[in-house]
Amino acid sequence: MQHLLLGEDHNYKLVNFSHVTTHRYCKIKSDELEFIATEIKKHTCQGYRAPELIDIAQGSVIDEKIDVFAGGVVLF
Repeated sequence: MQHLLLGEDHNYKLVNFSHVTTHRYCKIKSDELEFIATEIKKHTCQGYRAPELIDIAQGSVIDEKIDVFAGGVVLF
């Protein structure tokens, strides 16, 4: 698994925070949908995507909670 490393101390380390959320999207305008969808596809792996990222047109808030979801998928 590419997001976990085993350290010299025999503890696992969660790594690769390069795709964490830095913006909060509450009400995405229709002219922004294509850009945001492209960014999501470019910077996230489908298996780690929160439900909010599957259909962004439904208007769910996109914030740091999607990172928590992705972390939960890795730990599961």
